[in-house]
Amino acid sequence: MTAPRKVKVHIKNNHASPDTFPPTPEGEEVFTITRERFDACVSNYPDLADCLDAFIDWDTDNFETSMKEAEVLICWDLPTENLATVAPNLKWIHCIGAGVEHLYPLDWIPEGVTIVNNRGAHAAKGGEFGLMAVLM
Repeated sequence: MTAPRKVKVHIKNNHASPDTFPPTPEGEEVFTITRERFDACVSNYPDLADCLDAFIDWDTDNFETSMKEAEVLICWDLPTENLATVAPNLKWIHCIGAGVEHLYPLDWIPEGVTIVNNRGAHAAKGGEFGLMAVLM
């Protein structure tokens, strides 16, 4: 049996800055995707563990080097100039927010790349919180 092909994933974390997400050091601590958090998440899906090769980075420190091979990008924001050249294998961008309006206009997305976000990820919890607040 051959080993599964590994999908190269670039995770771009941001250091806290008022100009990006997260805007505060507290937010950085909460929203940073660390190796430990990534591994804990993937451990819930054992079939995926052998299929993913994740590179976890900060800001744009190693962006161009890593993106030469990456097929998936997980981020809040990204350098969009010449993305098709910088990331020739890119297939999927996952924006870690409920929207992508901060990336408009989307004319920079290379052909064949899908962009998705977390819209609705917390809807059930938010609804439960709202109901609890009303009931209290």
